[in-house]
Amino acid sequence: MAAWQEAHAAAPATRRLLVPDAFSNPEYVRHAPKVTLAVMICYPVMNLPDWPGIHTCVITCYFVALGTVGETMHKATLRFVGCLIGAGLGLGTILLLMPRMTDLGDLLLLLAPVTLLAAWIAQGSQRISYAGLQIGLAFYLVVLQGYGPTISMYTARDRTIGILFGNLVTFAIFTTFWPVRVANVVRTHLAAALEQLATLLGLDARSDGEISPAARSAGGVVFGHALAQARAVLVNDPFETREVRRAVGRRPIDAVLLEQVGRLFIPISAILDLRADPAWQNPPGPMRDAIWGHHWAVAGW
Repeated sequence: MAAWQEAHAAAPATRRLLVPDAFSNPEYVRHAPKVTLAVMICYPVMNLPDWPGIHTCVITCYFVALGTVGETMHKATLRFVGCLIGAGLGLGTILLLMPRMTDLGDLLLLLAPVTLLAAWIAQGSQRISYAGLQIGLAFYLVVLQGYGPTISMYTARDRTIGILFGNLVTFAIFTTFWPVRVANVVRTHLAAALEQLATLLGLDARSDGEISPAARSAGGVVFGHALAQARAVLVNDPFETREVRRAVGRRPIDAVLLEQVGRLFIPISAILDLRADPAWQNPPGPMRDAIWGHHWAVAGW
């Protein structure tokens, strides 16, 4: 159990520049043309009517395009909601407070609470942190447009329209061309966790009960890291549409199943401790055969 808990602390130390399948996974190659197509649609829409104020549609395509449909829609939602809040605060400032402001001190008093709110949200979990950045950025763009007080409200309108249009284009492309479902990515990480449990049991049977502490610790770290990745991806499942979930066509994977798999580590760790006990090194023949048979059956499953 200690090795599993250690996984969450050790996992960040294993980060590297490129993922192991950087040159073999076709999803990376498919991701590039999808983002390019989204940008090539937004760019003419921005330039043909000579409406540079909605340039955020092009930027949005880069920022919200992530690995799965659920992750993409999650970030697109945070970007749009954060923009609405920041732009709304900026419009309220222009209408209600800007006519009463006379010096730099008033401006600083205005920026302080909004900046505090945006920074507080930005320091939250990954589920909401991006919204905090958008609140601050949208508010600054609306209020700080020059060297003096502003009464222009077009920036808030154009920026919001640009983000909304960029979200719609990205959503249409990422759900139409090679959509990557959350369930498939979670299933991959879950399979890696189960394979690691099978490896631990296989080590136990092949080594006749002698397992080094380093091997067990490394196995627990890999198992915990794979399960943590599965949980991190699964939180974006509610952002996928019903049609995308139905297209998976397999048994659904939810948080309950991940918890059940996580609990498997406890009895397996206990079995390994029992096998490492010197009192169990030479059990009777039938008992030894039963233990090995059980280990191989669980590992094969």
